[in-house]
Amino acid sequence: MELLARHIESRDPAIPPAIMSHYPDYAPVRKLVTGRRAQPTGLFPSVKNGRGMEYESSGERFGFWQAEVETRVRHYFEQPFTLKWIEAGKRREYTPDRLEERTSGWTVIEMKYSAEKKFDADYTQKLEVASALLAKIGMRFEVDTAERLKTSPEFPAIEEIVYSASFVVDQFERVEVAEYLKRRETSSVGELAELLGGGVDGRARLLSLVPRRVIALELDGEVKIDTPVSLAEVGLGYVS
Repeated sequence: MELLARHIESRDPAIPPAIMSHYPDYAPVRKLVTGRRAQPTGLFPSVKNGRGMEYESSGERFGFWQAEVETRVRHYFEQPFTLKWIEAGKRREYTPDRLEERTSGWTVIEMKYSAEKKFDADYTQKLEVASALLAKIGMRFEVDTAERLKTSPEFPAIEEIVYSASFVVDQFERVEVAEYLKRRETSSVGELAELLGGGVDGRARLLSLVPRRVIALELDGEVKIDTPVSLAEVGLGYVS
């Protein structure tokens, strides 16, 4: 599979023209390197994407957790492209950590573990140029940290959903859940877990439908039996 080259033009003298190199399906543009760095590396088993996602740091891995659980994210991609441009006579390159295809459009995320380690001036400038270039092709740019995610109110829910993602719910049961929610518009975790057999397994099987975008939860704290549940985009497709 060959890399594609997308030219990004600019009439703004402060924003140089650039080339975006990427594969047709936004497969990683660089290979995962293991055993040479202190940072943890590996594969995250994504149910949403149906494949292992390569991460090069624990910050990236926690970013995958959030993308996996967030129902507005249809798909996400690691190291999806490289931007190349010339600035002040110097060649610059930037490869982002993650690209998300959201229901609202495309968003690029630069993921760090902590906000305590500040970016130096050169790296900050590179991110600012990259953000401006991405805006020209309709992509948003965000910087996030694993530390923020791990201390957020919704992290216990994200963690439980990620650990439940491998549980299996067949197509018939998914349609049954979708039809149940369509009749009631909203329900609760406890009520729907009973529909899937109840107990710990019923709850885990229900939560596995979040990364599959059949259902959506209000992620404002840990998952409780009265946590509201609604239909997500894929679930709506079962009953439309």
